[in-house]
Parts: sequence; C-alpha cells; structure tokens
Amino acid sequence: MVDFIQPGLPDIRDVNLSQTIEEIQEPLAKSCIPLLDTMQCIMITLGKLGMMIVRRGAKTDTLPLAPWQHQSYEEITATYYSAPAVDRIVSVSGAGDCLAAGFITGILNGWDQDNCAAFGVQAAACSLRHSPAVPATLSNLKSS
Repeated sequence: MVDFIQPGLPDIRDVNLSQTIEEIQEPLAKSCIPLLDTMQCIMITLGKLGMMIVRRGAKTDTLPLAPWQHQSYEEITATYYSAPAVDRIVSVSGAGDCLAAGFITGILNGWDQDNCAAFGVQAAACSLRHSPAVPATLSNLKSS
C-alpha cells in the first residue's frame, strides 16, 4: 500500500488551471477520493499558490509511517496551505522536492499535519532562494 503521493496541479485532470484556488479546492479534493482507497495521504503541489493535503482522517490525526500503522478512517479531509511570498526567486528547480522532503521529515518526527505542511513550505521557500535544487542551508531549518 502506498502511504504518500505528490502529484502537481497539472497532473489532476478535473481542474482548469485558470481557476482561482477557491474554485479548484473542491474539484481537487473530489478527484483524490478514489486514490485514497490505496493510500493514506495525497499532497497536491500548487506552485506559487501553495499546496493541498487530501487524506483519510482529520488533520489532527497522526500520519502513518508504515502500512501496519494505517487506520481505517471513514473521514476524508482536504486542507489548503498557501505559499509564503518569496521576495527574490533564484531558481524553481527542486522546490517541489524540498516541499515533499520537509513534509515527510515532519511525518517521520511525528508532527501533526499543520507542522508537517509548515516545514515543507519553509523548505520549498528556502529552495526558491538558492541556485542548487537542494540548498545546503536546508539543514538549518527549524520546525515551528
């Protein structure tokens, strides 16, 4: 069983890329529901708009680390996280990977979803400010 997947907004077929975040939140969440039969958490990267987490369970429920930790949550939640403004973008290469790495770091540390998302967004912003796809300063980030 897959625990985590990270499609980008263009990978979701039911969404018109010219719509606002308010207009795409519900269709995004609905398009993920069939995928939640085989996975626990879907992070949709939305570029400069931020990200959305669609998952089984409430955002306060612990995200599973292994297949044997899966819970049979009936509830499906979708939470949008906006991206912070980045003054000077040096390179977009690696930002999505850093976002995922930061989020997964939070999962591995047992943080709640909001803190996982905040750390992921912080890692993506750090990547945007530097030329290497994964900047050396990434290891200096602190959790909120």
